[in-house]
Amino acid sequence: DISIGETVKIAYYQQNNEVMDNSVRMIDYIKQTAEYVETSSGYTISASQMLERFLFDGSQQYSFIKNLSGGEKRRLLLAKVLMEKPNVLLLDEPTNDLDIQTLEVLEEYLEYFQGAVLVASHDRYFLDKTTDRLIAVKGDGRIEFYNDLGAYGRSLMAGEPKAEQQSKVVRRPARVNQKTKFTFAESREFAQIDSVIGKLEAELARLTEEMSGSWSDYISMRELVAQQKKLQAELAEKMERWVYLYELAEKIERQ
Repeated sequence: DISIGETVKIAYYQQNNEVMDNSVRMIDYIKQTAEYVETSSGYTISASQMLERFLFDGSQQYSFIKNLSGGEKRRLLLAKVLMEKPNVLLLDEPTNDLDIQTLEVLEEYLEYFQGAVLVASHDRYFLDKTTDRLIAVKGDGRIEFYNDLGAYGRSLMAGEPKAEQQSKVVRRPARVNQKTKFTFAESREFAQIDSVIGKLEAELARLTEEMSGSWSDYISMRELVAQQKKLQAELAEKMERWVYLYELAEKIERQ
């Protein structure tokens, strides 16, 4: 049984959109939860100000929910959850269908959030930015704790030599029963990929900052945009490899 303390207030941002009444205006939808909420720093925020934080300007706030896109509905739901003034926040794949600006707002909010946050996500960058610990739930039901994703990856790598050593003292099984393991190239790539992704993310951040001061220079901006697209494509490719390698490492560990 789970016992919840009297002072605990849980808010849950779910992966799937809740059913919304399309005939309700956005501002009224938020006010159904609260008209004002006090932040952890002592400031009072109105429902309208919360919507502004999540990129809905004053005129848009009186639009009907039926006129919103799927991504805008996700953003509206997130604002509603935070208006509940929780001290325990459960986020289920929060980065799905959110644009970069909204993610930045959410990251900033969580940075100053005084309560506990539990996030279920495949978004490595978001986890690195917003969490202090990683909880890994294994296929056999075991639960392990790590300081970050890098520590988790290193723990998976630590089990690989042992598997290779054991294979030397037993007869080679038939191919159908052979254990999964990293190739030499995959092993090197896995050891380096966190660092590679970190460098790409840092370069993208630097480039974005440079672009913010170059709007008046069309030629420079065009070159910067081209560099940005190239880096984004490279980062997306590395992130796909990161997911593949970590899933493979976990599969190896479960053998």
